[in-house]
Amino acid sequence: MVSTMGNFAKSLLLVLIWIRFCGAETILLQVLKSHGHTTPIANYPTSQLSPGHIPLGYGQLTMSACASAFNYGKQLKTAYPRLIDNQYRSSEISVRSLATDAALTSATCLLQGIFPAKNPTLWYPIPVYSVSLKRDFLLNADANCPNYKKVFNAESKRAVQAVNERYKNFYAELKKLTGIKNMNIKKAVKFLNIYKQEELLNFEHQWMNRKRGNTTIREMLEDLEKINFNLKFGSFKKAKLKSGYLLGKIMENIKQKSLHIHDGSEPSVYIYSVNKQTLIGLMHAIRLADCYIVKDGSAMIFQMNMERALTVEMLMYRHGYRTPLGTFPTDEYQEWAYPNGFRQLTKLGCQQQYELGQYLRGRYANFLSDHYNASEVYVRSTDTDRTLSSAECNLAGMFPPDESQIWNENIRWQPVPVHTLPTNQEYLLRTGFNCPALHAVFRNQSNELIEKVENDYKELFAFLENKTGWQNIKWNAVGKIVGSLKRIVDAGYTLPDWANGTWPDPSTNEQVPLIDLLSKLGFQRRLLEFNSVEKSKYEGGLLIGTIMKNMKQKIQGRLFRPTKMFIYSAHDGTLLSFLYGLNIANGLMTPVASAVMVELYETDQGDHNVQIYFRNNTKVDPVPLTLPGCNSFACTLEEFEKAIQPVAFYTEAERHRACFQNSNPNYY
Repeated sequence: MVSTMGNFAKSLLLVLIWIRFCGAETILLQVLKSHGHTTPIANYPTSQLSPGHIPLGYGQLTMSACASAFNYGKQLKTAYPRLIDNQYRSSEISVRSLATDAALTSATCLLQGIFPAKNPTLWYPIPVYSVSLKRDFLLNADANCPNYKKVFNAESKRAVQAVNERYKNFYAELKKLTGIKNMNIKKAVKFLNIYKQEELLNFEHQWMNRKRGNTTIREMLEDLEKINFNLKFGSFKKAKLKSGYLLGKIMENIKQKSLHIHDGSEPSVYIYSVNKQTLIGLMHAIRLADCYIVKDGSAMIFQMNMERALTVEMLMYRHGYRTPLGTFPTDEYQEWAYPNGFRQLTKLGCQQQYELGQYLRGRYANFLSDHYNASEVYVRSTDTDRTLSSAECNLAGMFPPDESQIWNENIRWQPVPVHTLPTNQEYLLRTGFNCPALHAVFRNQSNELIEKVENDYKELFAFLENKTGWQNIKWNAVGKIVGSLKRIVDAGYTLPDWANGTWPDPSTNEQVPLIDLLSKLGFQRRLLEFNSVEKSKYEGGLLIGTIMKNMKQKIQGRLFRPTKMFIYSAHDGTLLSFLYGLNIANGLMTPVASAVMVELYETDQGDHNVQIYFRNNTKVDPVPLTLPGCNSFACTLEEFEKAIQPVAFYTEAERHRACFQNSNPNYY
C-alpha cells in the first residue's frame, strides 16, 4: 500500500511501503532522504558566478536546505515516537550517507532535528557511516558496474543516438549560450542542475525563457532531464543493476527485524542520506517512477509493521472543568454566584469531556462495535457530581445513538449506565483515605520541605490570612485559595484588589504576580501528595493491580463483562497516583479532561504486550509512556507484571493490610 501524509510531506515526496499493515504497530523504519538544494556543483564558461559568490564552496548544502533537513528530523521524531527515543542509541538507529559533502551535511542536520541539543554548548555528534563513492554500490547510482554498461549499450545506445540527433540544433544553440563544448544530453542535464542552483543565488539568464517553437529553452532542458533518467533507469534490467542492491538491503533489514523482534539486536531505524538520483533509481526499481516527481529534499519511507490485535482497554480520565470546591469567607462570590453551585461540572467541562469522548470513539472505532453495547463497555465513576456528570458528557460523545437507538427525535442522546460506590467505599479511584503507612512515608519524605516552604513564605501566608478570613493558613490551603481566584476570573467576575498585586518570591528573589506565585505553590503542594513511588503505592496501587487483574482475566478467557473496555471517571489524584506509582509521571499537574489509556495487545505470535498513553493535550496525539524495566514502549506482559510488583495491590484487603499492618481487623 502506498500513501502520502499531508503536512508531514509538504513539498517532499513521501512514499510509505506498509508491510502487513492492518491493525499494525510500526517496528522498523527505513528512511531514504535526498539532500536539499546545494551551491552550484561546478561552473561553465559563460556563468556570471565567481568563487566569491559562493562562500561555502561548490556543491555544498545551503543553509535553507540544512534547516529543511533539521525540520524533517523533528517531524520524524514526532511521527514515530515509539521508535525514536529522546536519546541517541547506536543499537537502535543506523545512519549511512553518500560520501558527498551535501549528503553528509544533510544527514548531520537531520540528526540534530531528531536529537536536538538542549543548548548550543551541549551539541552531541552522532556518527554517520559512509564509504568512498567508487566503492559505494549501495547508495551511489553512478558506481562503476560493467554489466550495466553492457545492458545500457544493448538497450539504450540507439535511443541515445536518436535523442542527440533530434536535439543537435538545440545543442548547438546551447553551446553558444553556455560555452560548453561537445554538448550532449548528459552535459545539458548537468548544466540545468547548475543553473537551478544559480537561480537560488539570484543569478538568472533571460535567454532561458526564450521560445523555441512552443517551448522555452528551460522546458526543453527539463524534458531532456526526464529523458535522461528514463534512459538511465527505465527498464527492469537497468533498474535492477542500479538499485537492486539497495532494494535488497531494505528487504534484508526487514527480514532480520522479523527474526529478532523481541531481542533488540537489530536497529529499529535506518536512515540513508542520498541524492535525488538514488531515489529515482529506486522508484524505477519498484515501478513507481511514473507516480511521483522526485525533487531535491525528497524522501522515501519503508515502514514495517507487526500485526497486533487490541484485546482490552482500561481508560481513566480526570473530570472536566468545574466550579470551585468552595471559597474563602471574604470572597464576595459565594455559592450563589455559580448557577450550578460549588463542585459542579461547568458547560466548558462538559464540552471538554464530550470532545474526549469523540476522540475515543475515533481511536477505538475498529475495536468497539458501531453502537453502544453493554457487554463490551463498563463505566465507573467516583461518587461526586463532577465525575458522574463528566462520565455522561464523555459517553454522549463516545456513543451517539444510531437510528435503532434514537428514542426521541429531538434528543440525539442515549443513556449509558455509569456505576459508582459510596465515597467511603471507593478505594479504587479515590485518594486521600486514612493510611498510617502512607502518612509515615509522607512525613519522612516531605516534612522537611514543608517546614522550609512554610517558613520561607510565612509572611505571604499571614497576608493571606488577613485577606481571606481563614486562620492558620499553611501551604496545603494555597491550592484552595488560588482555585477560587481563578474561577472568579473564569466566571467573568472581578478579582479582589489584593489578588492583582505582586509578591516577592523567596525562591527566585523576584517580584512576581501574586496569582502566579499562588498557582506555583498550589501545584507544588498538590504534587507533593503523590510525587514518589512510595507515596503513590498506597494511593494508586489498587488501581494498578486491578488493571493487571483485568488483563490476566482477558487472556485467560475469564473476562465476560465487559469484554473490551473499562472506563473510569475520576480525579487528578487518580491519574497522578497511577503515573507516579509506575514512575512515568512528567512532574506536572494532570489537566482537566486528561486521560490515561492502558492497552493490552496480542501479537500475531501469540504474545501479549501492554502500551500506555497519556493524553494531556487536545491538540497533539497521546504521548506513549515507557515503564522503567521495559525494553521498549510496547512492554511485554511479563515485564509489566514485574515492573508493577512493588506497588500493585490486587484486593482491598491487601491494601488495607499494607496501610494498617493488620492493626485494624474491623476496617471493613
